[in-house]
Amino acid sequence: MTSTTLDIQTIKNVHDLLAQDPASRLLGISITALLQGECQLSMTVTDNMTNGYDLCHGGFIFTLADTALAFSCATYGHATVTANAQIEFINPARLNDQLMATANVTLQKGRHIYCDIKIVNQENTTIALCRGHQVSIK
Repeated sequence: MTSTTLDIQTIKNVHDLLAQDPASRLLGISITALLQGECQLSMTVTDNMTNGYDLCHGGFIFTLADTALAFSCATYGHATVTANAQIEFINPARLNDQLMATANVTLQKGRHIYCDIKIVNQENTTIALCRGHQVSIK
């Protein structure tokens, strides 16, 4: 799919979605780029996100991916929820890593939207790859 620039209202709607998402705000997730069918989010790994191995807990990485999935789908103006997503952890994320999730819609079919998400750190090392499926609820 080709990405196009969004109108001001759609950008506002996606930012409002983040403002109404306490979990994402709690994790410090921020929007760094938006195009139609595409978004980029960032999150810094904090001490509260590490596990017993002193690595970022996979659940936080998945939350970043799922949020990017949702926001890329929201650029089409539909309220959607995740129906399915799978993630593959490639490399560990560590304390203070700056994670960047880039989500791209790959297919829309009726109420169904499919998206690929790639998460990298500040050195552009791939941390995780995710594929998600959202369904329009309105």
